[in-house]
Amino acid sequence: AQTAKEDHEQKLRTMKAFTAAVQGQVCLVMTDDAPTRKSLNRTFMSSQCSLHFVKSAMEILHALSDPRQLFQFIFLDVGKEGVNVEALLRAIRQNERYAARPI
Repeated sequence: AQTAKEDHEQKLRTMKAFTAAVQGQVCLVMTDDAPTRKSLNRTFMSSQCSLHFVKSAMEILHALSDPRQLFQFIFLDVGKEGVNVEALLRAIRQNERYAARPI
């Protein structure tokens, strides 16, 4: 079992790696949940990662089709009511620019 110090050090290494991975990246987030938006903003604040929020499947597909924008990460609120997540994922994966991006 890990000691408290080892656990803390592992968490710090994980946070450093996360910050390095997302630093300067542009992320697209689909959620209309205010606490989720607030939590993501706090999480990414120190990483200088730009978050773009949309509220619907139509908005996310529109944003992904914009040739002036390229998102490195896509976050979906899979608990959002009225969204067919499987169909949305298929539509995102059909876009060549986002077929291999992390969702």
